[in-house]
Amino acid sequence: MVPVENMLAGRGEGFKIAMNALNVGRIKLAAACLDAQRRVITLATQYANEREQFKTPIAKFGAIRKKLAEMLLMPM
Repeated sequence: MVPVENMLAGRGEGFKIAMNALNVGRIKLAAACLDAQRRVITLATQYANEREQFKTPIAKFGAIRKKLAEMLLMPM
């Protein structure tokens, strides 16, 4: 038994409160994932421009360009 002073809402309304908490959590998780994706793409692009192979930045190679493009176009 939960004391009346510790209840968040009336009896039988707990499911609605739980669903609201989960919905807010989903929105926060989506925002965090989008931010992480943005940061990963930025770091990958910086690395591709800095890293050299055969005295050429690897960002100039077609395979690396394709990988970076696929990262940008990846469906969510």
